[in-house]
Amino acid sequence: MKIIGIVTHNNSGGAQKAMAKLQTECSNKAIDFGVIYLYGDSQDTSMKNGIFLADKQSFVLVRYLVSVVKLIQYLVHQKPDAVICFLPLANLLGALSAWLVGIPNRLISHRNPVSSYQPILRWCDRLIGATPVYTAVICNSNAVKDSLSRYAKSYQKKIRIVYNCVESIQQTGRTLTIRQQLNLPKQNKMILSVGRLEHQKNYHFALNVLTQVNQANLVIAGHGSLLSELEDYAAQLGVSDRVTFLGAQPSDKVRTLLGECDLYIQTSTFEGQSNALLEAMASACPIVSSDIAAQREVLTDSNQAEIGVLLTLESAQNWAREINKLLFDSHRLKHLSESSFARSQSFTPSAMAEGFLAALAEARI
Repeated sequence: MKIIGIVTHNNSGGAQKAMAKLQTECSNKAIDFGVIYLYGDSQDTSMKNGIFLADKQSFVLVRYLVSVVKLIQYLVHQKPDAVICFLPLANLLGALSAWLVGIPNRLISHRNPVSSYQPILRWCDRLIGATPVYTAVICNSNAVKDSLSRYAKSYQKKIRIVYNCVESIQQTGRTLTIRQQLNLPKQNKMILSVGRLEHQKNYHFALNVLTQVNQANLVIAGHGSLLSELEDYAAQLGVSDRVTFLGAQPSDKVRTLLGECDLYIQTSTFEGQSNALLEAMASACPIVSSDIAAQREVLTDSNQAEIGVLLTLESAQNWAREINKLLFDSHRLKHLSESSFARSQSFTPSAMAEGFLAALAEARI
């Protein structure tokens, strides 16, 4: 079998990393699996598993036109048996292009609730998905599936749930190297959050929480458009000396951070299924997260027991109160750490790959 994975752009986001893991797992099964990005930045070399078709810096209409033309040419030349598309624009353009050139299997994947999409993309997806253009639709959580509940029956019958995955992370002793490099006070606890500096991740709320947390520093790993705004807000709140913005970090550095932190927090307003959360679990981090559907789905085990602390986003004071209690409760931290790691073993790369391949097999019947 020959598969082409199509992703909208080549930054190092969760969808891109999930596609790379899917590519690796399928390649290990002797499946020819290539990846292309509709557009990309030549200066961003974080994703080296594929090629991009158009320059991100080009005028938007030119970028999209070049992407479609080159995509059709590429698919005609490669003649894959299937395409698997990630992210809204790639879902539409990838599936339509594959349908036009006669590729029989056209699987698209929603990585976030569709309510987060731009209206034009959401409308087009809803319309095209009700036709035979999509042969299968993958949602990475029940929360994402639920966001499609008002779509046509012809769309909904194509839906399958395939969870994201996380690679097993070898547990090692804490070295405290990162703390020393960041000059964190020895007496302070290290709270970590990983994610893009965008509104979805709700870091303004996290900073508000930090103002009321005692003896702790917040370290944020991720880049994004809100960096300057968040730095200014931290200064306004008087916590600049207790927050560190690291920018985007390579995977090995993120794993080191996860291994050394005392607590992992995630204040997102919405998620599809967070790769950063899965990585924190695989690193045995105690977790405090926003109580949203996608996070609750992951942070609840098969017995419906919560394996992390789930809090609504109504009160930063409530978050701070819970974190202050937790940071100095070694017994509870140990329990959450063990539960977090155990739950992470449910989300393996092989299970994700099998899910996608099963969806392709069903679509061919």
